[in-house]
Amino acid sequence: MAGLSMSVFRPRLVLGTRGSELALAQERMVHGALEAKGLLGEIGTEIIATTGDKRLDLRLGVDN
Repeated sequence: MAGLSMSVFRPRLVLGTRGSELALAQERMVHGALEAKGLLGEIGTEIIATTGDKRLDLRLGVDN
């Protein structure tokens, strides 16, 4: 196979999280645990904003 290049497939995992300090701390813990277990590939983070994050004037519970 002269002249052929063998590339290594490195999957990408994206961890979805909310943007609060607690959620980001939890994401960092999961990220570290995956790396410690030897996960091969890139680990990314995606911040997810929900309507509840944007509309702080609305209550999320049914009991008012």
